[in-house]
Amino acid sequence: TRKIRNFRAQENILLFYVDGCKDCAAEKAAVDGYLAKNKKTRIFLVNMQSAIDANPDLIESFDLSASPYLIAYDYRGIVTRKYFTIANQ
Repeated sequence: TRKIRNFRAQENILLFYVDGCKDCAAEKAAVDGYLAKNKKTRIFLVNMQSAIDANPDLIESFDLSASPYLIAYDYRGIVTRKYFTIANQ
């Protein structure tokens, strides 16, 4: 586990995904292209299946059917975007 406060890029994106999800794979494939265009961005991939395997109580608070789920926040930790895509941009 890591504290998201420690990630201090101008834009930080958490990409929650599950293996086997077609849309998740498209988002993960778009990461390198997005970072090439947005130099002040850091993207962190979170495999929710691994997280749930490690902590089964997470299934109660995270809807796997909402995958992929992207959330962006600024260097202060303020959420700037939710439910967006970086694929096909």
